[in-house]
Amino acid sequence: MVSPHSDIEKKQVHPEAEVRIRQYVSDFATSLLLQARLLAHEGRDSIVLSRHVERAASIIKKAADERGWIKDLFIAVGGAFFGTFLQGFVGELSAIEVRRLVVTIYTVFGFVGMLMVVWGLRR
Repeated sequence: MVSPHSDIEKKQVHPEAEVRIRQYVSDFATSLLLQARLLAHEGRDSIVLSRHVERAASIIKKAADERGWIKDLFIAVGGAFFGTFLQGFVGELSAIEVRRLVVTIYTVFGFVGMLMVVWGLRR
């Protein structure tokens, strides 16, 4: 019987993709090793044990999951702030009597919103 994964296993990997894969694996391994060493040091163990490695992997995974959720929240809230800035700023400038305080508040919303979006989008 032919394995359903045989086509997937035969896919060639582009040399650039292979370099990136190796870099990600190296970065993860370095982070994992450092975290495991920190756990061993905190536990006053003389060597890094498999339980340190397992705990380090769960800490790294949990941090990555939380980071993704927080970044998504920053992007959503920042986008709402920036949308408020666009609508309010343009509306206020097109009014007959421009209120400087209101324009300043909308400008602050825009600035804070863009900072939040940029922070959420960075790696």
